[in-house]
Amino acid sequence: MSDDKIKTLHQVVEEFYKDGEEEVANFKTRLATARDRLKELQKDPEMILPQGISQVEINNNLCFNYSVQRDLRPSHVVRICEKFDPRVVRPASAVKRDGRYFLFDGQHTSVALAVLGFQAVPMTFVETSHQSFDAIAFEILNDTGILRAGTEEIHRGLLHRWHNDVNADNDRNNPRVKTAYTVDTLFKKCQIDLEPKRVRKSPGKCGPNPHYFSHFDYAYKGLEMTGDADVLENILMGVKQYYGEEEGGEINQGIYIGLVKMYALAKEDGATKFLPADWIDKILSAMIKVCGRNANNIHSAAKKQWQHTRGTSWDAPVAMSTLMREAYLLQADESDQFNPPHEPKVTIGLLKGDICSDFMPYSGKNNG
Repeated sequence: MSDDKIKTLHQVVEEFYKDGEEEVANFKTRLATARDRLKELQKDPEMILPQGISQVEINNNLCFNYSVQRDLRPSHVVRICEKFDPRVVRPASAVKRDGRYFLFDGQHTSVALAVLGFQAVPMTFVETSHQSFDAIAFEILNDTGILRAGTEEIHRGLLHRWHNDVNADNDRNNPRVKTAYTVDTLFKKCQIDLEPKRVRKSPGKCGPNPHYFSHFDYAYKGLEMTGDADVLENILMGVKQYYGEEEGGEINQGIYIGLVKMYALAKEDGATKFLPADWIDKILSAMIKVCGRNANNIHSAAKKQWQHTRGTSWDAPVAMSTLMREAYLLQADESDQFNPPHEPKVTIGLLKGDICSDFMPYSGKNNG
């Protein structure tokens, strides 16, 4: 375990104050107001933190109030059961009223514990005279208290498992851990930092490379759709070469996913062997001729053009690959035999000249 990844709570709090002033509007005022609000609340002797963790027996006194609680999702309970590890079970939360425990957090885990044969649920609980407290608590937790881990946090955890695989853990044999390592290695090889925009904006936290990619889901999806790290490397390097001058060094996710989709379509048809060796260069050089060099403008304009011609919800991989194909065909001469892969019966209007007024790149207003 790397020591530079270990921080004390005090250190993290210090960083919170520093980053908060830069990232959060009215930071100091909001914190001061929150502290004043808490002081008022604590005048009530009931306003204390839950004390300790109890093992509450699974019986008829353990309840869910479905005028408050969300409906149970059996599929989620099954997933918990399938990956159950007693070491990471978090205590449920409840209000104790009239001898019964009304859970407002931890419903699915509690059901999973019962299904798996446990006789009690680890729980923190509060006792209060407020008859609607479980409803209030549920709203607070689900409105402000849950910050679901995104792909970036999961990615970081998977990498930690790869680098700290010891003894009989066999983490490196886990497909998700392997994929995370493959993705991380690929982006490092391309000298592109895989990091969210908020990290990129922080001088003390951002990576060392002049280029970065912020869409973690697309990083994984790219590997899944192409099935080939070498192909994905060529795509990343191509975007970096032709559209590497974006503000902040960002690798545009729209250009990237369009190329990924194009290769995936060829793969579905068993036609990857018919792709020219320089197909990425062909597509991106055509894009520059037809749509200009500003990838961000192209991405934004493509959304407007898609809505103009399709009137359907945005499908980035299909839309961007279609745009790229039509841009290529617009500038190709009659001797060119390359017909870029595409979704059947899907068009975006460039070949027909059906261009919306907001499609800036095509109009030439933002070229160069």
